[in-house]
Amino acid sequence: MRTQVKLAALVLAVAGLVLVLAASSGSTPPTSTVVALTATGTVAAPEQIALAFPSTGRVLLVDVRVGEQVAAGAVLARLDPGQALAGLQTATANLASARAQLLQLRQGLSRAERAQLRVTLAQSQQALAAADTAASDAQAAAEQDSTRLQTTLDQANAQLAADQTKLTNDQAALAADQSAANNAAGRVSSDQSTLASDQNALLAAQKKQADDEAAGAPAATLAADAKAILTEQAAVAADQQQLSADSGAAADARSPISSDQARVEAEQSALAADQDALTVAEDAQAAGTAAEHQSLDTARAAVASSRLSVAATRAANAVRAEAPRVGTLAAARAAVRIDRAALATAEQAVRDTQLRAPFAGTVAAVDLMPGQLVGQGGTAGITLVDLNNLTVTAGFDPAETALLAAGQAATITIPALGDRQISGHVDAVRPLPDPPTDANSSSANSNETASSSGTTAAAATTYSATISLNAPPIGLRPGMLAGVSVAATASTRGG
Repeated sequence: MRTQVKLAALVLAVAGLVLVLAASSGSTPPTSTVVALTATGTVAAPEQIALAFPSTGRVLLVDVRVGEQVAAGAVLARLDPGQALAGLQTATANLASARAQLLQLRQGLSRAERAQLRVTLAQSQQALAAADTAASDAQAAAEQDSTRLQTTLDQANAQLAADQTKLTNDQAALAADQSAANNAAGRVSSDQSTLASDQNALLAAQKKQADDEAAGAPAATLAADAKAILTEQAAVAADQQQLSADSGAAADARSPISSDQARVEAEQSALAADQDALTVAEDAQAAGTAAEHQSLDTARAAVASSRLSVAATRAANAVRAEAPRVGTLAAARAAVRIDRAALATAEQAVRDTQLRAPFAGTVAAVDLMPGQLVGQGGTAGITLVDLNNLTVTAGFDPAETALLAAGQAATITIPALGDRQISGHVDAVRPLPDPPTDANSSSANSNETASSSGTTAAAATTYSATISLNAPPIGLRPGMLAGVSVAATASTRGG
């Protein structure tokens, strides 16, 4: 409503000026009229910033609280600087190392370093000689071990052959003794058969004699029977004597068989042991041969490595003794520059652990607490505002804006402070119109209804002007509403 009345008054004033100009002649000198341009604005702080740590870390300390006034550069909060300090130490050491390497390249080798190169070469040559000696010793040891193992294998083969021959002989003797025993047993069996036959004949003769005696046979018959009995008795006695002799001979023939079998078993056991000994000797020879080859290969590899070490030492000494190349010096200088930049980055990282006030002001908000983990460029932790240089931003319509100029006196009324009036002046006028808002659209509709000239939505266009306060009172805060009245001068030409 205030804007509509203000706009109507301004239109009437401008119309009056036009009529006066139309009625006047060109000879009348121009006159100046003071016009009060009024608007409603908002108190603002020209400097207000939400501060956040530029690095990631854990909050160590918060040094301020809301409402506290701080000076420019004051430390507001700190992160744990342990990691950043470690990075700074590393960067400092790297830069010192790079500078030392560059200095060494420029100065070349000292006498002590040249002597060290000679000692290093002598050590590598001595290691080569020791490797050659070790290879010769390994070769000699391998030949001795080969001879010893072959001798052991030959002895095992010879013992096996001897025991095999003895076993063959003992087996042959056993077979012969068993054959003789079998023959003797055959004779005993034959004697037993003959004895049985003669005993049967003797029984038959004795039975015939008994039968003849019972039958009362003649004496001649009985005498013949007696003679037959004597003959058979003599044959049985002879058979028994022969059986006894053959049985003794069979026993004698069986006697050596047990000893023969014992010798054969002993020789078989000895042969098995000889075979085991031969296997052990063969395994020992194979393992010894592999170990000898491995030892020789190791010794030869050590010799080859020592020769390469001597060659590498000579080459390295030559490289170190050679004057540094241009590219090497350039690389060393570049390394110094890189490490210097890394040091600067590390120093900045240490500084980034402190959140400092970019200007003097008042702490408006603190959203940090010790132990809190913050991220790089994360949510603002502390908000700082400058309450000493508050301004008022107000919007003026185009006709009023045309009369505004920097330096014009202004009176500011603060309703929140009991309509207290503050003197000030126009500091700047925004050259571009303010973005349209719903409030401006509503105002524009009202202006279209009230205007007799039929203006359109363009009447809702406003331009922001910044009003500086000469002496901001205590208690004035950003966001408070303010009424602004600017004393502007309008030039008119009389009739």
